[in-house]
Amino acid sequence: MARTTVLIKSYNRPGLVKEALKSCLDQTQACNVLIVDDGSSSQAAEAVVKLATALPNVDIVALKKNLGPAHVNNIAIS
Repeated sequence: MARTTVLIKSYNRPGLVKEALKSCLDQTQACNVLIVDDGSSSQAAEAVVKLATALPNVDIVALKKNLGPAHVNNIAIS
């Protein structure tokens, strides 16, 4: 069975990313998670990286500057 991939967009909201990540991992069906950080402050970006580094099914793409939600969607699709 194919695994589902969940996109979590992040911009200076590490607390919400934590909630979303927990929700994804609590599902009964296994899934991959892609977090795209859209140019958050260094403190927020570091918090997101700390959340996800220990998890094998979570990947992070960190953008250097904020490019907006449409660009984040395109990055996730590619």
